[in-house]
Amino acid sequence: MEKYPSVKKVYTAIAGNRRRGSELTAEHYIDAVSFFVKYIGYVDPEVALADLRCGKVDAQEKIDAFVDYALDEMPSKQYSAKKGRSHNTVKNYVSGVKKWFDQNDIKVDWVKIEMPISTETVEHDRAPTKEELRIIIENCYSSRDKAVFYCNTACGLRINTLLSLKVEDVDFSYPDVARFTVLRKAGRKFGSRNSVNSGNMFVSWITPQARQALKSYLEERERSGEKLTQDSPLFTDVYNSGKFIDCNYV
Repeated sequence: MEKYPSVKKVYTAIAGNRRRGSELTAEHYIDAVSFFVKYIGYVDPEVALADLRCGKVDAQEKIDAFVDYALDEMPSKQYSAKKGRSHNTVKNYVSGVKKWFDQNDIKVDWVKIEMPISTETVEHDRAPTKEELRIIIENCYSSRDKAVFYCNTACGLRINTLLSLKVEDVDFSYPDVARFTVLRKAGRKFGSRNSVNSGNMFVSWITPQARQALKSYLEERERSGEKLTQDSPLFTDVYNSGKFIDCNYV
């Protein structure tokens, strides 16, 4: 980002000190800029930006054509023979390029860009039944997985927020339940600072079963030789190495 100031602006607008949004979203937007820059035939985004600004490259025409390319021809990252990305993925790509354009004063009439529609929802989200929850817990074969499951269903936190907590964020001093304190920081979903849900912290509670599962998990980590401190991740990898994990590795 130090090499490409226009791209740094995208990161700052999403995950900088003023916004403190998701770094993962910022990374996805920057990837989208990279894809778009390569599509229009450039390596350096600053050179591409200069040509877009002066009109040498038609920004409106190129972003419109990029949508069709990404839907129909863009090679898949997972399957070498597959062409094209999903509608939702392409919408996210366009959002990334739009952020890059907006932050660097590239004017496009976005009303004239026909965005891909989302795919039809076949099943609607619903709360799991007690029987489904029972089956899940019966198939949790580690104390960590049980603790994550019990805590997540009890406290209602987003999974990435739960996995970002430290040992100091849980209070076991209550006789039967435990309390999580969640501080505002980058990557955690909070209400906007102007909303009724704004603030620098909130608390959530876990049930007696979740409390016991979490205590058993932390005790197991200590027995394995891990030195737990207040700064230790509340949940760590399967090797009890004391490293934070995210929902892709649980």
